[in-house]
Amino acid sequence: MKNKTIWTATISYAICFIALIVLIEATWGITSGLLVGNSMGTDKTTQAEVSRILKERGIKEPYSSNDDNENWYEKLPPDVKEEIQRVVKRKLQTLNWFGITIFISMLTFSTIGFLCGFLNRDFTFVGILVLLSFLVNNPVVRFPHAKALDLLQKALVVLAQFGACYLFGYFGVILRRKRDSKHLETDKRGCSIK
Repeated sequence: MKNKTIWTATISYAICFIALIVLIEATWGITSGLLVGNSMGTDKTTQAEVSRILKERGIKEPYSSNDDNENWYEKLPPDVKEEIQRVVKRKLQTLNWFGITIFISMLTFSTIGFLCGFLNRDFTFVGILVLLSFLVNNPVVRFPHAKALDLLQKALVVLAQFGACYLFGYFGVILRRKRDSKHLETDKRGCSIK
């Protein structure tokens, strides 16, 4: 019986680890993409600077749906692309990457902690997922803007990852135990819930 429990826990932790890898990549991509797109779209200074670069080179901006917007950027000369990328990088440096990194970390690690706690009925070892994530794609070591954080900020992010993982792992265990006790009560009364 004990070997079966260890085997089940190993499989569920492996599933949670794979889910963590996918969730970190997806959450980082979606969140940073939305924030960057929103900040670029609302920043008139950056837009004016890009327009100035294009105007100086005599390049028409695609304003209407009639223009081929999809291939427009690809058709730009390399030196113009480089200049636009410098403007975008300068804008990206003004974003609060510490806040973004801690948000993404807490979202992903709380979700995975909860899932692990729920699947295993135990949250004792959920912190191992944080440690294992450093081997693959922990935001602190994976993404350039998170890598640029200072040591204290990185430590706070990792602490938040552990905290979220254990706290929501605990909530997952509580929910699973409540669910199991309800099923046990219905079985004792001779009823079955499907």
